[in-house]
Amino acid sequence: MIHIRKERLEELLRGRTRLAWVAGVAGIAVGFVFHAVISMPPVWLDDLQAMSTCLP
Repeated sequence: MIHIRKERLEELLRGRTRLAWVAGVAGIAVGFVFHAVISMPPVWLDDLQAMSTCLP
């Protein structure tokens, strides 16, 4: 069986906890930006529609 010192184990757990928090915050930020982008129609779509109605 592998024996790990208590200090080393606590250090490893602190690192993993920090990684989990960073990954969670990054996921929330990326998700917010992604949903903001997909929920807004692109501006060029309106320009394309305006140009097509002006053509003879």
